[in-house]
Amino acid sequence: MLTFSLKNEKLKIIFSHILSYIYKGRPHSNIQHCRHNAMPALYSDEKFLCACIVLSLPEMNLKQVNFNGYYKEESSKKQVYLHHTAGSADGERQFQFWDADAVKVATCVCVSRSGEVVQGFGSKYWAHHLGLSSKHFKARGIGYRNLDRSSIGIEICNWGWLKKDGDNFFTYTGTKIHKDRVIELETPYRGQKYWESYTPEQIEATRELLVLWRDKYGIPMTYNGDIWDVTMRALKGDPGLYTHNSVRSDKTDVYPHPQLVNMLKGL
Repeated sequence: MLTFSLKNEKLKIIFSHILSYIYKGRPHSNIQHCRHNAMPALYSDEKFLCACIVLSLPEMNLKQVNFNGYYKEESSKKQVYLHHTAGSADGERQFQFWDADAVKVATCVCVSRSGEVVQGFGSKYWAHHLGLSSKHFKARGIGYRNLDRSSIGIEICNWGWLKKDGDNFFTYTGTKIHKDRVIELETPYRGQKYWESYTPEQIEATRELLVLWRDKYGIPMTYNGDIWDVTMRALKGDPGLYTHNSVRSDKTDVYPHPQLVNMLKGL
């Protein structure tokens, strides 16, 4: 894993000017060091310069894995969708699961419980992650749109809703979850009161990714309370931040964890 930092003030100034040009005039005076092996893919269109520098963000915990289950076609990005995996607590294992399937279903990154961001492919490429067909659009009186291609997906490694049996909590597969990892919502969401909690590290890593993509693609990250149910804004392709529930009434990812909601409101 490569670690370096720009300690020379003249170099910092030079890089800041170059990056301000790349990011259409937005200044980046707080250039921090980077330690990871995933940056070339995250910043592939800025090549070496952005492959080595994190802009105005804390040091990210990033890991690149070999993954082939995506379309290596660049596309403009207008939306970001938040998902959770409903399973594995490890992002690398999630990509292994996806890679074993011939269908190109994936998100470009998975956030493990530790907060490690595992990346399978660069955000400028795409894979199927919403599971939409013409019926989902027809039900709302609009034509089909390939939202997978024009959006970025984040998967948070999390089991989702849980069943309570006495003092114990179980996933939909019967896996027991320790009570320290359980959150009880004040108001049930989609009929469910108990959920595996997103970790503070996952919420922070998600925030860092959203800020990164906001600055890189100009995607607005203004919080809207309608993202927890199907919204026409999402289905029409309006730019913004959404959840999987924003386009699918049969989904429960992500759920309105209070700390996640507070983070989204603070973007």
